[in-house]
Amino acid sequence: MDIFKWMEWVVVRNLALSEVDDPMTRSLVAAKPILPKALVRYMRHVAAKVGARIAVDMSDEFGIMFDGWTSGTLHIVAVYGHFSKDRILQQVMLALSPAEYGQGTDAHIELIDAILDVYQNDFSMIVSIVAETVRRIKP
Repeated sequence: MDIFKWMEWVVVRNLALSEVDDPMTRSLVAAKPILPKALVRYMRHVAAKVGARIAVDMSDEFGIMFDGWTSGTLHIVAVYGHFSKDRILQQVMLALSPAEYGQGTDAHIELIDAILDVYQNDFSMIVSIVAETVRRIKP
């Protein structure tokens, strides 16, 4: 339970992983101390387990949705999966990534392909793609 508390503390408060080493943080938190490297190891383990579960739940038909935003010169893309499980709509974030290779169609197709590899899926399983295009407003 202590490991979960540390993960929750860092993620919910949007802190650096090194926060677990901070003496003031340690004095305020009731959980047993943990090292940043151990926290990273557990977070990767949890991410792998969650990803494996999402891959099973997505089955063979799903939709994806893109949402992107720009901060200065950095463009970020979030990709969500939409699918039905037990007749209930599920919406999960599949990826959050900087758009390192541009914002064009080819770059988005490469991103989709990389995401599908992670979840052991392919393009034939996608039944819908939703992407919002918003023009940047200059002050």
